[in-house]
Amino acid sequence: PALTPYIGELAAEIPSASFIQTHRKPEEVFVSLTSLFCTLKGLVTENLNVPHMRQTAESLLLESLKRNRSQRETIGKDRVVDIRYTDLLKDPVKELGRAYKTFGFEWSERLEGELVAAHLHRPQNAHGRHLYSAESFNIDTEAIADKFSSYSERFL
Repeated sequence: PALTPYIGELAAEIPSASFIQTHRKPEEVFVSLTSLFCTLKGLVTENLNVPHMRQTAESLLLESLKRNRSQRETIGKDRVVDIRYTDLLKDPVKELGRAYKTFGFEWSERLEGELVAAHLHRPQNAHGRHLYSAESFNIDTEAIADKFSSYSERFL
């Protein structure tokens, strides 16, 4: 996510690069990002300004997606594969296979087997789960979903 707004710069610096961009419901990302900001800020202060953290998360997401959209138009569509986060969780090997095919990379049974094995040995949340909720930050997820509806319609 940190590099999302810089895809154009990356593509210019590395002309042979191909990109996989994952997409997740903005309201989920927004809550997660707000939680991250509050957690980090909480390391240095006891006086959290949660409304400010929400505003910062919203501004960052809006600007990041705006930059990403405009920069994607400057690079070839064949250089970017979009993958829904839920599809990646459901079948990561299938989604990587699709990306390989799109990029014209060689796919083999051996590679597929290695990916399956790696996935089985590294389950999601193996090191614990970061628990947070929209309610704990007084976030109206419907309002956030509405604000980012054009993104969701395009990628989700």
